[in-house]
Amino acid sequence: MSRRYARTVSRGYARTVSRRYIVIGAGAVGATVAVELRLAGIDVVVVARGANLAALRAGGLRYIRPPATPGGEPDERRIPLDVVGGPDEVDLRGDDVLVLATKSQDSEALLAQWAWRPVDVDGTRRTAAEALPVVLLQNGIENARTALRRFATVIDAVVLSPSSHVRPGEVVSPAAPLAAAFYLGRAPRGAVDDPTAEAVAADLRRASFAVAVVADIDRRKAGKLLGNLAYNLDAIYAPSELRDAAAAVLVEEARRQGAEVRFDDGDVESLSLPVDADALAILIRNLLENALEHGTGPVRVVISLAGDGGGAALMIENPTAQTAFVEAPFAKGPGSRGLGLGLSIVAALAAAMGASVDKTIRAGRARVVVRF
Repeated sequence: MSRRYARTVSRGYARTVSRRYIVIGAGAVGATVAVELRLAGIDVVVVARGANLAALRAGGLRYIRPPATPGGEPDERRIPLDVVGGPDEVDLRGDDVLVLATKSQDSEALLAQWAWRPVDVDGTRRTAAEALPVVLLQNGIENARTALRRFATVIDAVVLSPSSHVRPGEVVSPAAPLAAAFYLGRAPRGAVDDPTAEAVAADLRRASFAVAVVADIDRRKAGKLLGNLAYNLDAIYAPSELRDAAAAVLVEEARRQGAEVRFDDGDVESLSLPVDADALAILIRNLLENALEHGTGPVRVVISLAGDGGGAALMIENPTAQTAFVEAPFAKGPGSRGLGLGLSIVAALAAAMGASVDKTIRAGRARVVVRF
């Protein structure tokens, strides 16, 4: 990757012109990375949408950091950023680095949009897919596989960041003295001294991030996701046997099956359910085993508030080739390795908890919702 160094001044900030980072997604992680790169004098273009795009264009990013001295006021600044609404507004060049910092469900469409954008590489017209690296600042193992289907150079990452983004044009970054930490590695697996990963790591270190380049980024990301299954339950339950039981089952099933389990806490701040922890653990284990055994792809687990009644809902969803659930006791679907009692046990436990169970299969997706 070529480097061009010069000194310019843009909007009051000294800028070192070398690699340019196109940060796609201006949420908590994307905006934090973009603004810290900007403050380090590294060229950045931010791709945003909707109200966030409008706010960033109108007033820059309101960036809130911890106070410089204990007990002081938070460090709050307005940072101007170069912001665009999509790939049509960017003329890509050969020293660009694409950074994808969006939700996993948006990856396929965004990677498709950017892959075939033209790139000027020393006067030669090429495509982004062949000429530019893409860095994935996302959770989810599937993102790297999706990117590798389109891009020749993919740098995956494990993101360790407490930043939050709840208002358009504003990010709170509470970590200090460094803003966040990353493991980087060439996907699917690359050498520790991979030159592209090392170059990106060097820029991120200049921008107040701790970075380690590793050869086994896929293993480290899987390890973090297993941890997420457990600690994300902190947003749903206060410390209790109930929370610990649910967390242990989620991690055990994901590790044992070697499958991808995506957990969504639904932005629930706190929730407590008057149910037996062991019974809940058995219910979750049976639902996960059923989804992992009979499904054909990643399992999605969602816990959310269930409306004004104060209850909650647990949803487990997965793609499947089956057209109906096998519910009769001891009845088994094709290829089943169990006893055929999983859903019967779930129904009995739910009834004992006073919960309802709804099961549907539509358009190749199986969904079970337990409402407490």
